[in-house]
Amino acid sequence: AQALSDAMAQPPPPPRPGAAAASAGSSIYPARPGVRLNVGGIPMHTAMEHVLRAAKMEDPDSMPTFRTLATHILGSNWRGMKADDAAKTVDGREHFVDLDPAVFGCIINYLRANKIPDAETHVLENARRQAVRSGMKELADDLAKHLKIGVKCDFTRKEIHMLLAPSVPGPVVLTPVNLAGARLEGLDLSDMHFQGVNFTKACLKDVNFSGANLERAIMRGADMRGCNLTGAVCIGARFEGANLSEANLTDCESASANTTGCDFTGAISADAFKSGR
Repeated sequence: AQALSDAMAQPPPPPRPGAAAASAGSSIYPARPGVRLNVGGIPMHTAMEHVLRAAKMEDPDSMPTFRTLATHILGSNWRGMKADDAAKTVDGREHFVDLDPAVFGCIINYLRANKIPDAETHVLENARRQAVRSGMKELADDLAKHLKIGVKCDFTRKEIHMLLAPSVPGPVVLTPVNLAGARLEGLDLSDMHFQGVNFTKACLKDVNFSGANLERAIMRGADMRGCNLTGAVCIGARFEGANLSEANLTDCESASANTTGCDFTGAISADAFKSGR
C-alpha cells in the first residue's frame, strides 16, 4: 500500500487495527512545519505546501476538497498565499478530512514527487475518480495514462445514482452535485433526475438523457454531440457554449433555458428547443 505521509515530527505510534495497510512503506523525513490531519480516522501529517498546491489545482467549479481544507486552515485568503507564508500559519490543530486515507496519500505523494506513486491499482483508480470530482485535471489525466485505460467514462450509471441518490426512501430526487469536466460519453442516463447538477465542460457525447430531468442543470461548454434529449426537462438549464450538434431535442421542455453560443449543427428540433417551446 502507498505511503501516506511525507513528514512526521515524531516516531509513529504503534499500529492500530486496520491501519497497517495505510501505513505500510511510509517514509520518515526530518521534522518541518506541517499540518496535523485526521483523514478518515487515520492520523496523518503533511507539509502545508502540498495542501496549498492541491487546493490551487482544483477547478473552482468542481467539488471542493482541498480548497475546503485550505480555507479551514488558512482562511479565505489562501489563494494569494505563497507556500512559505502558508506554513507559518499552521497552529498545530488537527484538521479532519472526509476522504479515504489511501486516496489522500496517493494525491499528496503525487504532488510531492511529481509522479504517480507506487500504489495498488484500486487505490489509483479511486484517486483518479477523486481527481475528477475535484477538477484536478492534470492528476486525473496522468492517472488515466498510468493505468493504461482509454477512459470514456469516469462513472457508470450505477455509480452516478449512488453519488446523487437520497439516503432516505422515496422518489429519486437527486441532490445537486458537481460533475464538471466528467467524462460520461455514451452512458444511458435516461429518466434520471439531475436538477441543478453542474456538468460544466463535461464530455456528454452520445449520452442518453431521454426523459431525464435537467431542470436548472449547468451544461456550460459541455460536449453534448449526439445526445438524446427526447422528452427531457431542461427548464432553466444553462447551456451557454455547449456543443449540441446532431443532438435529438424532440419534445424537450426548454423554457427559460440559456442557449447562448450553442452549436446546433444537424440537431433535431433545434428551433423549438431554442425558442423554449
